[in-house]
Amino acid sequence: MTLPAWILHVKRLRRELLLAVAVSCLVGISILSLHDHDTARAADDQALGQALAAGLAKLAVEPLANRDRIALGVLANRLVALEQISGITVYTVDDEMLAISGDTQRGQTVTEAITRDNSVVGYVRIMLAAPASAGGSENGWMAFAVMSLSPLLLVALWQLPWREIQLRSAQRETSAEIRVSEPEPAAPVAHTLLAVNLFNQLTLKPELRDRELAHAHHVADAVAERYDAEVEALSGTGLLLVFAGSDEPDRPYQTLCAAFLLARLLFEADTHGQYRLGLHTAKLVDEDRPSLELLEVQDAALLSAVARPATLAVSHALFQSIPNPGRVVATPMRNPLLNQLESTAAEAWLVSGVDEFSQLQIEEHADDLNYSSAAATPSESTF
Repeated sequence: MTLPAWILHVKRLRRELLLAVAVSCLVGISILSLHDHDTARAADDQALGQALAAGLAKLAVEPLANRDRIALGVLANRLVALEQISGITVYTVDDEMLAISGDTQRGQTVTEAITRDNSVVGYVRIMLAAPASAGGSENGWMAFAVMSLSPLLLVALWQLPWREIQLRSAQRETSAEIRVSEPEPAAPVAHTLLAVNLFNQLTLKPELRDRELAHAHHVADAVAERYDAEVEALSGTGLLLVFAGSDEPDRPYQTLCAAFLLARLLFEADTHGQYRLGLHTAKLVDEDRPSLELLEVQDAALLSAVARPATLAVSHALFQSIPNPGRVVATPMRNPLLNQLESTAAEAWLVSGVDEFSQLQIEEHADDLNYSSAAATPSESTF
């Protein structure tokens, strides 16, 4: 007896469907097993981070008391070598950063106080490279459900008339009279990155810190409008100004003057904020906004963290692009944390001023902006 063709077709589909479901179940069970393994590992990493933070706090007592930045940097670098740790910072009780190592912008934070004679003299902060996932079992069950239902989609796609679809697509391509070529991607141009660091933000109350950052953003917007720049928040630091690139050779020097203008406006404001500024450069396409994970952005934030009052910390890459550097009052920077720079050489310059003509222009621009600091709380301020 010969079976009809449609019955044989149905039997073949049932075999394919059962095989696909069996494979999907095995894959789903494997996903759940791996998820449970990752959750247990995340818990172990959290416990390890707390233990390492406690150990580092004990080892850092003497170097912190002696303000030995090199010894603290060595301790931090050794711990960052562990794969579970992405970054480490060491602060005094006055929120002065004495050591930084690794990537301190991402990961789960573990903080431990450094105590001496039952008194807190500082803090260590460890960033875990693999924080515990908040998705929990819901994500695992969702992945299992997707893998279980995927055979139905595969069988449905298998039955589509692919040959007819291909023939129709070929006919459409053949009948097309005009082909529009894609435009060539724009070439990247050197942009200037200015990181504005609210240096004492950890000592401010949350509402006061937010008010300070809002005021600084207001002032930065006024400077950015004059010098063709964009302003955005820089998590953990303060603000980031991205100055548009230009074919004009003196553009890097103009952005340096813009940084001094912003520094003056922030310094003269009667606020609680203490600001440090770092300048760096990055190759970007004009239409693109730089990712905050970009190495150049992170290096600009690092430069702002090691800058000194009344100066700009300028990367060597930006400084050497300034025509006629004799207009700039600068000295080479000496700081072991410069070894953490990843997108440029471990060199930087402390710029304390510009020539007299440029300084007069900065003062005129400051008077023209006529900004208001009424939104901030009155207090002594230090740039």
